Amino acid sequence: MNLPSGKILKTNLDATSTDLVALMDELRRKRFNGYLALTIKGQAGIEEGTVLLDSGKVVGATYEYYAYDKEVAGEKAFQRLLNAASHKSGVIDVVELTAEQVHLALAFHEDAVFVPSEESLRHIKLPAYSPFFEEEIRKEAQTAGSDLLGKKYKLYDLTKPGQPGAVMPEGQHP
Repeated sequence: MNLPSGKILKTNLDATSTDLVALMDELRRKRFNGYLALTIKGQAGIEEGTVLLDSGKVVGATYEYYAYDKEVAGEKAFQRLLNAASHKSGVIDVVELTAEQVHLALAFHEDAVFVPSEESLRHIKLPAYSPFFEEEIRKEAQTAGSDLLGKKYKLYDLTKPGQPGAVMPEGQHP
């Protein structure tokens, strides 16, 4: 998600020694406007999760897999961010925005909107890191990549009857 640069309040916090739940609770109490970004080195490359906060409340989330050029938004992104918080090589940045900047970011990224209940946030337990989410994205990217090659080289046209150069089953003719 493209976000304004804002005012950096905290940078390069070690994710393994930073309690993400406590940090989000601190931001809630301060009625913080802005975002926190968690960056890790996944199996295939850099991944980044972003949680957008409006007056301290979680209002949106995105999670990007740069190696696969894939972005997940909303609740699924928030789940991935919680998973990544337990990764051994993560860093967290906290960036302050104005309330207007937060609202504008949400307007341009409606798919990122996710507003968990206060109750669910109080009961977050960070899981042990799992590569499951990255593997899921990798498989999606492989499938999409093979489809793109087929379209690019018009391989699908070769199997359509009536197309010039179409490959027909033996014994059949157009």
